[in-house]
Amino acid sequence: MHYRIDSPDGDQGYPGNLIADVIYQLDDDNCLSIRYEAKTDRACPVNLTNHAYFNLDAHHGDARQHRLQLQADRYLPVDSAGIPNAPLKAVADTSFDFRQPMCIADRFLADDDQKAVKGYDHAFLLNTAGDCSQPAAQLWSADGKLQLSVFTAAPALQFYTGNYLAGTRAREQESYTAFQGIALESEFLPDSPNHTEWPQPDCWLQPGDTWRSVTRYRFTPH
Repeated sequence: MHYRIDSPDGDQGYPGNLIADVIYQLDDDNCLSIRYEAKTDRACPVNLTNHAYFNLDAHHGDARQHRLQLQADRYLPVDSAGIPNAPLKAVADTSFDFRQPMCIADRFLADDDQKAVKGYDHAFLLNTAGDCSQPAAQLWSADGKLQLSVFTAAPALQFYTGNYLAGTRAREQESYTAFQGIALESEFLPDSPNHTEWPQPDCWLQPGDTWRSVTRYRFTPH
C-alpha cells in the first residue's frame, strides 16, 4: 500500500510545502516493512512514525507480561505531559535497562521517571545507530511462542505500554483496556529541533534533499 500526503506551508504551524510518502509491504517472511520518504521547499523538521500497538498473546490481555529487549544505553526522562525535561540518562541500574530480555511487568512503575506518565512512554537512543541489519528491539509473547523483531534506520525508538488506552474503541471487544498493547515507534528523539547537541542525525529536512527511512517488523513463531 502506498499513501501520500501534501501538507501545505503553515499546516499545523510547520514551514514549507511538504510531500510525504509511506509504503507498507508485507513479504513472505512475515515481515512488515514501512518505508518513509519526504521532500519540502523550506527547511522543516520531519519526524514520521507508525503508532501501531502489538499484543503477541493469543488472548489479548495485559501486554506488560511480554518480555522486551531494547538495544539502548540511554533514554529521555519526561514530565507528566510526555515532554523531555532532562538530558539523556543512562539506563544502567534503572527500570529502563532492557539490554537483556526482561518481563515488562517486573520493572513497571519502579521509579519516578515512569510514574510521571503512568508507565513507559519514553524514547530510547538506539545503539544500532540506524543499522537495519540488526534488531533494535525484540518483543516476546508471555508464553514465548511468538517473537517480534524491530529493525530501523531511525536513531531512536519510543517504547509505550498503552498507559492511556482504556476506553479506546476496539474491533474485537467494546473497548481496549490500559496496557493491552505495546508500541515501538521509530523516530528522532522528541524535541529534537531544540537539542542539536543530541548524538543523532539532524531532523531538519532542507529544500532539495529527500528524507528516507525504513522500519521493519518481523514476526517469528517458536
